[in-house]
Amino acid sequence: IKKSEDKDEAKGNLMKKLFAAVVVSLVVLTSSVASAHVVVTPAEVTTGTRTTFAVSVPNEHDTPVVEVRLVIPEGLESVRPYAKAGWNVRVTKSGEGEDAKITEIIWSGGSVPVDLKDDFQFGAKTPANTTDLQWKAYETYENGLVVAWDQEPNGQEGSKPFSVTKVASATEDEQAVAVTPRTDKSSRTISIVALVVSLLSFSLVTSKRKSK
Repeated sequence: IKKSEDKDEAKGNLMKKLFAAVVVSLVVLTSSVASAHVVVTPAEVTTGTRTTFAVSVPNEHDTPVVEVRLVIPEGLESVRPYAKAGWNVRVTKSGEGEDAKITEIIWSGGSVPVDLKDDFQFGAKTPANTTDLQWKAYETYENGLVVAWDQEPNGQEGSKPFSVTKVASATEDEQAVAVTPRTDKSSRTISIVALVVSLLSFSLVTSKRKSK
């Protein structure tokens, strides 16, 4: 009986250690997301589909963000920003009449407080061909500082990379229906962690039942 109890205790300790490791990983991952730069999601879409995009704008300085300007990449069609409470939304266009296209969206008059972030949404139809959408964005702070996120991503500390959305070919099924925007990396990470926790809990319960 003593050996059985020791074995059960060892299994329980192992489960606790694994659970603790999962929790620590989740904290680290969510912290990295919170400190991310200006990012446009989803990170991947399919060709020729109507999609809702979200511009995540973090405040990384000691004064509020009061304006956000997003340059619309070539190839997007039927761009339409969504209304956002507390903010004025205006657009810049090129061309005239039916040929006019939105080239920039500017959100102003609101505030993203220090150490917080906010999301700004708009809809658009993705390009008909596969490509990479390069999102160049510009944050204006209350003190007049303008932070430009328009550099080629290079992984170097201190760089100001633009966000990228990959446009991939749609399958036959996806072409037949409107494609729902895919979740971003942080959402996938949280789902995976939740699955691991569930499996650990099931394993612990099963182990206890066997010991009885």
